Parts: sequence; structure tokens; C-alpha cells
Amino acid sequence: MAALAIVVLALVFYPKNSNKGPGPDRSNLQQFGKGEERISTLDNPIAKNLVTLGSHDRLALLESFYSFDRLVIDRCYASTVLSSKQFMLEENVKLAQEFTSAIKSYRSLEKLETFGHAVDQLLITPPSSGQDARLEKLRGFPGNGPVLASSRNSDLLGAFGRIISQRITQLRAHEQIEQLKSFFDDHWHQQFKRQGIDVSSPKDLPSKKGDKVQRALRHWELSSTRFLLGISGNAATGEHIQGVYPGNIRPIYLQALNAVLDPAKRRFRTVATYQFQMSTGSNPVATFKEASDGQIALVEFTGALPRAKLFSDWQQGVSAGTANEILYSPGFNPHAQILVRQVGLPEPERPAATINLPAVKIESIKADHVVLKAPALEHNAVLLLNDQFDPDWTATIDGQAAEILRANNNARAVYLKPSNTVRTIDFTYR
Repeated sequence: MAALAIVVLALVFYPKNSNKGPGPDRSNLQQFGKGEERISTLDNPIAKNLVTLGSHDRLALLESFYSFDRLVIDRCYASTVLSSKQFMLEENVKLAQEFTSAIKSYRSLEKLETFGHAVDQLLITPPSSGQDARLEKLRGFPGNGPVLASSRNSDLLGAFGRIISQRITQLRAHEQIEQLKSFFDDHWHQQFKRQGIDVSSPKDLPSKKGDKVQRALRHWELSSTRFLLGISGNAATGEHIQGVYPGNIRPIYLQALNAVLDPAKRRFRTVATYQFQMSTGSNPVATFKEASDGQIALVEFTGALPRAKLFSDWQQGVSAGTANEILYSPGFNPHAQILVRQVGLPEPERPAATINLPAVKIESIKADHVVLKAPALEHNAVLLLNDQFDPDWTATIDGQAAEILRANNNARAVYLKPSNTVRTIDFTYR
């Protein structure tokens, strides 16, 4: 018999019919975003982590960009191939295919869990006088046809159970993603803002046709969006992806976002994961803590530009439209060259030196005042402050007025002459 394959969703984010393991207690998580509890805003481990890392780069919710959190979950746990050989009969392969299609139609987690429990009971319970009653309970559920036609074949029923479990895992992950997005929008966005952590928004993406993943990656790169919050970066998904891409010596992918969004450059790494908790008592407070098996992941995108950076190579006189074309071109390296709207700048003296330039020190960064320290350089450079360009900002270099350049279409920059001393660059909003 020719080998046939059936593709089933391979989401193993949580064990079937269980709230234990790598996932959260669903009862707590479901209540968390409803506004029925007091929210603890005094202890935010995500903000603490960012402060500890000493980063001034931006944070984003992964799901807010083209529903990427859901995309990674769905693609990461893509498929498990079941050969017709393990079912012995071609008819059983067709039943498994039919069952898989039926299970994909489930949108209710509770209903699917009930159906899964009934299928499990059919597998583990020997035939008895109550067999007909158990079979009758299945008739109201999608997917009952293949189960009833299985003649209690253990291979088939075992495969059915795994297919159900995988769909349950997927639905639970989707549920968590929506709850995280709701809570982020309702509570964390403003909380991060008050704590001086900038949040990157998809509304800043240019409207342009093409691959959404590559456009978002380049946007995060250009906007200094270094940190992402999502479900798909957690330990359970990471462990699964290592099994999907095992490699000869070590797993090809250690991070699910790399496998789906950035397979060539692999610029994502999980910094920490967090678990929701509910305090006890008549007036519960929803909190969360760092935990190795937490469902929420803080992921670093190492491809992001620093918030402030020196460039020894630049193009000048670049219009808005041309700049967008260049900036989002796959062949352009935003870490090596900066685009400037104005003209009249001296030409770069050491254009190949950008990659090895020393870092800019951010002394302070506030909504209306930014102070930077630029190291001594033997050649000229352009200093990028990756904040929104606005004509109401002014700049000084060691106390002397300096022109603010419009860089990379939307950011601020200043031209620096060669100097053998450290310089202080001061940006002030008028």
C-alpha cells in the first residue's frame, strides 16, 4: 500500500485536560483581564528586568504586529506525519484524515475537552454493557463519525486522542494570547509609559506591499524595538521547536520565533518568562512573577539598533519616498549606514568604520530632555538619536547650537566633527 500521510496540528503547549505543566492555571488567567480585581502596579518584573539590563530600547507586544504571536504558535507546532502503515488499513487513514478536519472546526475549548474525555474513556474502558451509552454520548460532537466507525481500533483511538490534545493546546494558546493583549492594552501600556519604557506601535509601520514578516523585522530594527512580549517565546514552545528541528549534534532552533520569523539570522532570544498569580482573600490582587515555566515571555530581538548610535557612513539629500525604499530593502544594512534628509554635510571620512565604532552613552532620557555622551573620534560621524523627529527640538554639542538632522525619515541626528575629547550632546524640547 502506498504510504499516505495525514497532517495534524502538533501543539503540545499544555497536557490534555490539565491545567498543570508548562501553562498557567486557566481559571486565574481567564479572570485576569476582566477588570474585576485590583491590579498591582507596584511590582512589575518586566520593567525591572529592562531597568536591570540598562536598556533604553523599546518594547512591543508581539501580537499587535500582524498577529505574529498566533502565527508563531500555529506554524511552530506545524504538523506531525502519521503514516498509513501504522493504521494497517487505507480506510483507517481516511478516518484519521476526516477526524483531523472535524477537530479543526472546534472553537470551544470546553466542548472539545468534553469530547476528548469521552474518546479517552472509550480507549481505556473495556467493552461492557455500558458501551452503547458511551457511544451515544459522542453523537452530538463534530468528529463523532470516525470514532463510531473505528470499531475501537486502539491505534486509531490513540491517534484521535493526540489530535484532540493538540487542538486543545492550540486553543489554549490562542486564548492566552488574546488575554495578554487585552491586559497589555488596558493596563501595561500606560504603566510602562509611566516607568519611562517606550512602547513600539504597529501604526508606525509604513504602508507598503510585500512580506509582512520582513517588514516588521526591519521596523523593529530601525525603531530600536529590542524587546517583545508574547506567549510563543516561552519554554514550552522552545522545547517543542528543538524536537521539530533536532539537528545532528544540537537543535537547529532553540527559539520558536527564530524558526518562524527569522530562520536565517536567528536574532531572537528569550530573556525571561513570567507567571500570573492571584492573591487570596476577599479583595484579590492580580500579580505576576518571573518563573522558568511561565507562559508570558520577554524576548530580545538582538537586531534592533541602539537608541543612540554613531555612524561613520551616510547618504544625504535622501527624500522621504526614496528613504523608505532604501530602508526596507533587504540589501540595506541599517547598522552600517544612516540616511539624512538634509544636504550640505561633509562627506564621510571613514565610511567603513561604523561597525566598530564605540557606543554612545545615554546620560539621561526624558520626554523633553535627552543628554548623550559621544566618545572621541579621529574622523567625522553622524550621531543618531532614534526618537521621533520634531522641529520643536533643539540641540547643542558641548554647549554650542547644532542643527538637528532628519535621519532614516523619522529620527533625530546631529553631525559630529572629529574630536579628541568626549562630547556632550543635549537635546531639548522647546
